[in-house]
Amino acid sequence: MSFLEVCLMRVKYLNTVFFFGLLITVSAAALYLLSSFAGAIFFAAVLAIVFHPLYRRVRARLGGREKIASLLMCLLITLIVVVPLLGVGAMVAGETNKLLTKVEISNQSLQKAGEYLRSLPVPLPLPTETEIFSQKNLSVATQKIGSFFVSVAQKTYSGIIGAVVGIFVLFFTLFYFFIDGEKIARRLMYLSPLSDKHERLLFRRFSSMTAATLKGTIIVGVIQGALGGAAFYLAGVPSVMIWTVIMTIFAIIPMVGTGIVGFPVATYYLLSGQTGVGLFLAGAFVFISFFDNYLRPIIVGKDTQMHTLLVFFATFGGIMTFGLIGFIIGPIIMALFVTLWEIYAVEFGKQLEEYNA
Repeated sequence: MSFLEVCLMRVKYLNTVFFFGLLITVSAAALYLLSSFAGAIFFAAVLAIVFHPLYRRVRARLGGREKIASLLMCLLITLIVVVPLLGVGAMVAGETNKLLTKVEISNQSLQKAGEYLRSLPVPLPLPTETEIFSQKNLSVATQKIGSFFVSVAQKTYSGIIGAVVGIFVLFFTLFYFFIDGEKIARRLMYLSPLSDKHERLLFRRFSSMTAATLKGTIIVGVIQGALGGAAFYLAGVPSVMIWTVIMTIFAIIPMVGTGIVGFPVATYYLLSGQTGVGLFLAGAFVFISFFDNYLRPIIVGKDTQMHTLLVFFATFGGIMTFGLIGFIIGPIIMALFVTLWEIYAVEFGKQLEEYNA
């Protein structure tokens, strides 16, 4: 090999290294740029996958008019998803306001009780804990409560602004995902070094797990939460909407469900002497548990293709790691993890058999 050829090879090698270094750097910068909208983009992709069959039918009915079909789908999803969530959020806010009002009234009653005890002509042998009624401590407590409410108001205001921006980004992204989703998927498959067979398998698992997670968690969770909330309402449990939202969140976690809230409340009523209410709640949540075990397999079917234990850890771990959005991200990551190991087992099956022989 001549000196010139060696120099050309080194130049080509340096060009390749420089290009991929630049590609990785710019890609990392682009991902960082999009990281603020990662949740909205991810949910847009999830909704586009789940509602894509319906979008195709609407597009066909409209004679292939993609933009109009995409706009109609976005409006439909708004009515199905966003409007009910806003309604529930408003009711929860009302329940929270009532609860905070009760706390404030209790604080005022506590202050009046302290003033009454201090006004007695005969000093009482009260325990040292009654020092909490002192004017100084009450003043400090009032300041802390005021600071807490100011902090909550600020966070609520910023949260509302963030939610509005997030919803706008979500639906703006969803609009174009419906139109160009198939093109984006084909482009990603073209750029991926994996074989088309493996890429299709990964995409099928991603799509099926996404659909199964939404069906098996949101639908079943909402039904369970609504049934649990109805049981609480009939039993006269206070702050029903708050408990309903909490039970719905727990219901999305496999093998947990609404019983983690319902049975302790039933036990409380039984121990407090309200036997009828306690037995009613216990029976209601036993029924809800059986209902979950019957309904979840029907709705989800065989789409997950994963063991229940893996689904449990994926869902719970996803929520612990990513927050509430993790109930979708966790199972999808686990499904891709299992699929990649299945591909590995198929591709290197002969080597594994020889090694284990």
